[in-house]
Amino acid sequence: MRRRLNMFHDSIDDIKVHFESCLYDVDGERKPDSIFLDITKIIEAKITTPDQVNLNNLNLTPDLHHEACPWKLIVMGAPASGKGQQCEQLVKSLGLVHISTGEVYRSAKGTALGKKADALKKAGQATSGH
Repeated sequence: MRRRLNMFHDSIDDIKVHFESCLYDVDGERKPDSIFLDITKIIEAKITTPDQVNLNNLNLTPDLHHEACPWKLIVMGAPASGKGQQCEQLVKSLGLVHISTGEVYRSAKGTALGKKADALKKAGQATSGH
């Protein structure tokens, strides 16, 4: 766990630079419901005008689910920081599709690509996106 946490801290700054134009920081050291409330406020402000979405009713705009240009939300955080819990809430509340890189990694175990990724992980290296 310590190695995974160190790898996260070593790489997060590069990731943040890549997404800085659309990045929002949310303090994750609070109760999950408070964190989720902040996330939904950011989403509401980013994707809507006041008449497009009512988060109590969840009448989502067509742009959120447009097939040609699907909307994307990336949840980043240290290992075991509650990302999965927040994503479960987003799926339930907003009907989003959740793709967990950890789940993708675990489902690839035993395949040639999964073995390559596992070797990189054990060596403390990040896997590439290719």
